[in-house]
Amino acid sequence: MDLTFMETVWWVCAQLYKKGLVYKGFKVMPYSTWWKIPLSNFEAGINHCSTSSWSSEAAFRVIADNYTTDDNGTGIVHCAPAFGEDDYRVCIENQIINKGENLIVAVDDDGCLSGKITGFNGRYVKDADKDIIEAL
Repeated sequence: MDLTFMETVWWVCAQLYKKGLVYKGFKVMPYSTWWKIPLSNFEAGINHCSTSSWSSEAAFRVIADNYTTDDNGTGIVHCAPAFGEDDYRVCIENQIINKGENLIVAVDDDGCLSGKITGFNGRYVKDADKDIIEAL
């Protein structure tokens, strides 16, 4: 490693921080359960990588937004704000969640349902789809 380069990068970061240009934020990112890393939007689009996961809500609301249409399917979708950038935005705009609040994530880094989902704990989300639909 080039120590001069590393020190320069740290100096730049320190200057940005001192000027108040560094902040803590939140961004929904596509995630690979195979590699266990966030993906770029480009990577998520390769081979039709699915980044959405099953979610369960105790209450339902109908809201509208232009990110979905009836050109392909019904035009009706669920919102999973921890798993989709548009979902997160729409939920914030409609006061379903608050910006910066801890989201309920019932899926672990391997893409398996956590103990928060009774009866499906430890199962990979796509392997559990059929049984979840049947249970609903």
